[in-house]
Amino acid sequence: MPNNHDLQPLLDTQQNQLNLVFSDSNGIDAKVLAVIGANVAALLFVDDAKVPVGLWHFSLIYLPFILSLLLDILSVWPRKYLGASADITSAPEYMKLTQEALVLRLLADTIDAIKHNSQINKNRLRQCNASLLLTALGFLGLLFII
Repeated sequence: MPNNHDLQPLLDTQQNQLNLVFSDSNGIDAKVLAVIGANVAALLFVDDAKVPVGLWHFSLIYLPFILSLLLDILSVWPRKYLGASADITSAPEYMKLTQEALVLRLLADTIDAIKHNSQINKNRLRQCNASLLLTALGFLGLLFII
């Protein structure tokens, strides 16, 4: 029995979902850049304040901000996001598919890209949140010392 369902609306919906995942990535970048700015500002303030740097001062003030910056760099490091487009030069078999088979293939590619990209965003958001926590700890340390 042939399948008489039009899958194009489902493909369109999934591609919109993929666009939302890419938008989430941009939001994570913005958050990370804000945390980087806070870290740099705090480190410049500490350096300008001429706080006596004993080992425990270093541990309480500098270390959280430095570790946070490292997490920020790791979070904004470029990653390979997947798209759901078909490159007909490298995969000419797409041109030979029927309309329904092509939509099914693109739908499967889109769903795989959503899963892959969502996992990347989840990991990046964890790194961003850990960085934010370290920054907050650094500010608390700074508050107690100064």
